[in-house]
Amino acid sequence: MKLTKTHTDPLISQALNTDGTPKRPMNAFMIFARKRRPEVAAENPALRTGEISKLLSKEWKSIDPVRHSVYFPFSAHE
Repeated sequence: MKLTKTHTDPLISQALNTDGTPKRPMNAFMIFARKRRPEVAAENPALRTGEISKLLSKEWKSIDPVRHSVYFPFSAHE
């Protein structure tokens, strides 16, 4: 999976301050969760938001570093 870093990319777009700077850059996990949340919610329609977040956290912890590295170029840790 290849992501492009643009301000119009819904995966990494976020709210801006009045001066146009991001309020706070997202970390790699938040970008991962933003992408996976709709898929996990569709697979588990009975789960509430907090339960989905727990599943996403477990999935993030279990995936290999190579898959993690896909999200780091778009995170606050550049």
